[in-house]
Parts: sequence; structure tokens; C-alpha cells
Amino acid sequence: MSLADLKLSSEMGRDERIFKAANYLKKSGVEGYNIQEALKQAQVSLGTLLTYYKTILKDYDNYLCGHDVLSRALNEATLLNMAPSKRAEYMKKPKY
Repeated sequence: MSLADLKLSSEMGRDERIFKAANYLKKSGVEGYNIQEALKQAQVSLGTLLTYYKTILKDYDNYLCGHDVLSRALNEATLLNMAPSKRAEYMKKPKY
């Protein structure tokens, strides 16, 4: 397997994980969203999951998950991914 083939297969895995993250958001609804379950579904770290959510936000129309769910997911993942000392400031004015 060439280096190009390896890169292609890892990219395909990435796209599949983004799809899983979007599919989880679509199915979960605001009440059912759980970040631990989202991490399990996508099989990635919190930082990577946050990157996937940002990717979904950029190409939102192709994923059809509820915007309120995506907004909550982005804010929760952002909060969990930042230093505890910065969380209170972020909560005053969430980005998403």
C-alpha cells in the first residue's frame, strides 16, 4: 500500500466519523444529546469531535441535523475542551 493509499483511507475514515457525528446529532435532539455518547459514536477525542462539529457547521445543509442541537454540541465541546479557568468567561458569551 502506497503512502497516497494510506492517506486516502485515513481521509475516508475521517469522513465516516464526521458522518457518524452528524448522524448522532440528527437523531439525538436537544434533550438527548450527550457528549460522552457522541465521543463513543465518532470514536475520537474531544478536540477531534469539536473539529468535526465545526466541519458540520461549515457544510450544515448537507447534514440536516437540528441547528439547536449542533449549537449546544459545539458549545459543550468547546467548554470541555478549554482550560477550567476560561470556562466561566466563555459561558457569559458562548460562540455558537
